[in-house]
Amino acid sequence: MTDNPPLTDDQVYELLQEIRLKLERRTVSTKLGQSVIATALRDIDALQMAMVMIRDEATDTPS
Repeated sequence: MTDNPPLTDDQVYELLQEIRLKLERRTVSTKLGQSVIATALRDIDALQMAMVMIRDEATDTPS
């Protein structure tokens, strides 16, 4: 049985970055595939930016 501990925020961010890099390096032969990859890359960028912004807000807000 494999141990599958919960991911940290940093690990989530890095996983998104790994996926982004894999998608960027691929050549797509159809317009549909190109559109899907482009959309996925934009969504990954938005998710990463949101993570950074939320983390920054959390660290700027006094407890």
